[in-house]
Amino acid sequence: MAFNLSCDPLEGSLLTIQRYGEAAGVQEIKGSRSLLSVPPIAKELHIEIVTSPTYNTKGIYDRILYQHFQTPRLVQENDILCLPTVGHPEFLEENSTKFVRWPELCFRVKRILPAEKIQQSIG
Repeated sequence: MAFNLSCDPLEGSLLTIQRYGEAAGVQEIKGSRSLLSVPPIAKELHIEIVTSPTYNTKGIYDRILYQHFQTPRLVQENDILCLPTVGHPEFLEENSTKFVRWPELCFRVKRILPAEKIQQSIG
């Protein structure tokens, strides 16, 4: 860490580090900050395909999207999602005329509809 602060570790200077967001006299919350702030779960995600010369934008890519979202994802509006197409035969069917390699399909997140509040226990 000393090399990041541009000081000599053999010099013996004292360095005090304060946690980001910590204020003097405020009681510390016990537990991990990552456990205390849980991102909301979305009910619906509205996306649009990003135009590219490497794939057909009018294709139906439901299976690729379904497989991608089998794993929970953290997204926000205007994010660009890049989904790999390797091994998806529906991609070959839709893009047989201009297929050169397995590109990534890109989608832009237009809107996120949150689910109703879900009680989650932390502990």
